[in-house]
Amino acid sequence: MSVQKENNDVTGTHPPDFLMEKGIRQIDIKPGLKLSLVNFHSTAPKKITFETQDAPLEFSFHLSGHADYSIVHRQGKNDFKGSVGQNIASCFPDSSSTMEIYGKSYIRMLAIHIDPDFLNHYLTEQGQFPLPELEKMVQTGKFSYCFNPGRMSATMSVVASQLFSCPYRGIAGQWFYESKTLELMVLQFVRISQVFHQTQVRMEVTGQDVERIQTAKKLLCRDLENPPSLFELARAAGMTHTKLNKGFKYLFGTTVFGYLRRHRLEESRLMLDAGQMNISEIAYASGFSSPSHFARSFFAYFGVQPSAYLKEVLQRRVISAG
Repeated sequence: MSVQKENNDVTGTHPPDFLMEKGIRQIDIKPGLKLSLVNFHSTAPKKITFETQDAPLEFSFHLSGHADYSIVHRQGKNDFKGSVGQNIASCFPDSSSTMEIYGKSYIRMLAIHIDPDFLNHYLTEQGQFPLPELEKMVQTGKFSYCFNPGRMSATMSVVASQLFSCPYRGIAGQWFYESKTLELMVLQFVRISQVFHQTQVRMEVTGQDVERIQTAKKLLCRDLENPPSLFELARAAGMTHTKLNKGFKYLFGTTVFGYLRRHRLEESRLMLDAGQMNISEIAYASGFSSPSHFARSFFAYFGVQPSAYLKEVLQRRVISAG
């Protein structure tokens, strides 16, 4: 690996020795699975260039700092900014890349590198491909171009941060890094699977479908105590029940009856805020089969018992009246 340093420019193959010296720690998790922890402070502008040939699939999580990236590859060129909260699934085989850091910056990010052999066994066994590029990989034995940017969820951010502060040594430390890396991979695959699914649904849902779904939503919420069945609702909207459920997931992020449950709970909270009904009356008025079922559902959704919520509402009224 040749490395040149001129006017704060660094050139080499991936990963640059400069970064290795300044704050990258690479950990072999399993054969074909590697974790890179980047944690360095730049005191002056720097431009880092590197090249890749057969590239691994990379999941990156950006926790702090800013950098500009420019990647030239056979499919074209990708320019993007590395910023706090960014999460990217990518693969850039046969590419040349530039990373530019402007002025003083504290870069803190991590990347998971996955070789084809590591994933091949799992994907072939399961027969499920959350990205079309993964199906191509099983067929060809190597990754093709992939760029799937997104934002880190709160859980991703917590797990990524934990990887920078492992409290264990020896085998316990290795297990810690392994478990947290696999947890991040799970969260990443869930994210990209959801994005892929939403894209597929978006292609299937027309403007007329959206109007029908909105009509179904109004019918669903018109009588919380006696809502229509899924098939009745689909018939009234002029759609199949499968397409209606897909449409609800696309527009509202949940199924038809997931939306109904959420709406019932939101309405019950408004009833509690009004302070004019007791818990049992609110439970039945919002369509729950029993006060106990209502209490469990309310606690699971809002994190507080409805009785405690109502007590707080009534106490605020007493204080306000006084």
